[in-house]
Amino acid sequence: MGRPTKHYNAPWSVVPWFEGRALWSEQNADRDALAHDIGRFVAALSARPTDNGPAPGTHNFGRGLPLQQRDEPTRTALRRATDIIPVRALEQIWDRALAATPAPTGTWIHGDLHGGNLIINAGRLGAVIDWGGLGVGDPACDLAFAWYELGANQRAVFREQTGADDEAWTRARGWALSVAAIQLPYYRNRNPDMERLARRTLAAVLEPDA
Repeated sequence: MGRPTKHYNAPWSVVPWFEGRALWSEQNADRDALAHDIGRFVAALSARPTDNGPAPGTHNFGRGLPLQQRDEPTRTALRRATDIIPVRALEQIWDRALAATPAPTGTWIHGDLHGGNLIINAGRLGAVIDWGGLGVGDPACDLAFAWYELGANQRAVFREQTGADDEAWTRARGWALSVAAIQLPYYRNRNPDMERLARRTLAAVLEPDA
């Protein structure tokens, strides 16, 4: 670990090199196997003891906080994109997520589990990187991965591996919706890759479960 100095004013670190490519740029990833692998990863991470773990906060953009704290920015973002997404249908899903039973306890969460932070090697998961958002909070934050990168049948496999109950799964769909809804107007016409991810995620959120 390195500390900020006048030469570079932020924390920094030297980390191992993992062979492979990010999922976003890897066309040969076995997504059926990936659903299994990432599900097992999330389950193993959330099962670790949380003694002295940092609560969600500014260090991880509030990932893992109760969804109610994202209500206003999520609804505002949806209203800003009424010309390109079915806002009413998404608001109904968001309302159900807000009504779901909160997580009884926090677990370890990666906080930023998406295709840019998953390294694929020989078609399978090789590493999970970018742990700056690590914290203890609602596990639904990481479960939202299911709508970022997986199809309906793959989501079912992922859910089985994580053991997510109905309430956690409903909150997870809400997490995916909230993150994508906020990303869409922000990245629209500015970052094509992130805009496509947001659109794809919202389309997946609208799909019924397998």
